[in-house]
Amino acid sequence: NFMLNEEAVHFAMLQHPDPENILLVSGGLSGQIAELNKYTPESIDYVEHNRWLLALMKDTLAKMTDEIIAVHATDPLRFIRNTRKIYDVAILNLPAPSTLQNNRFFTLEFFTLLNKKLSPGAVLSFGIQSPPNYLNQEAVDLNSTLYFTLKKVFQNVIILPGEQNYFLASDAALTYQIAERVQAKGIENRYVNSYYIDDALLKQRGETI
Repeated sequence: NFMLNEEAVHFAMLQHPDPENILLVSGGLSGQIAELNKYTPESIDYVEHNRWLLALMKDTLAKMTDEIIAVHATDPLRFIRNTRKIYDVAILNLPAPSTLQNNRFFTLEFFTLLNKKLSPGAVLSFGIQSPPNYLNQEAVDLNSTLYFTLKKVFQNVIILPGEQNYFLASDAALTYQIAERVQAKGIENRYVNSYYIDDALLKQRGETI
């Protein structure tokens, strides 16, 4: 899904003026590493807890990894707790909080822990599935819980609607001007660009949510 891959990566990466060290939790084998490389980062730590998937896609992984990409086959929470690395952007591609196993990545404690591994002005991003045009009460409860939990840890939180609702959090300013920044940076995307994304409409929909 190139639309989802571009949104997941560029919505987050465009928020930072010079993202050098990237944490990518899952999603690397779907094409997001290629999108991250458009920013020529210094390092990408790709954490994938699905060892079966890594084994199945080992040939694909071998072709797209190089000296800047480190693959970690481990539990994301364990990796984040133990790493000494500091990141400029953290992109989480994890299932929505619907089980005890998944809920632990959307708690106040987890966001607080992750924030300690982020550089000043760094950006955290994750997406959750949501009805595209109408939020039922369950979706309202979920989105609001995530939003206000993030606000306890980060100064700024915005939601960018797309294939998913993307939550962006940072202590630095965040923007809805996605198409404008893509054009300014000269990044070539198939979908995340001014031909398909209207920044004013994106802002209106995000603020509505």
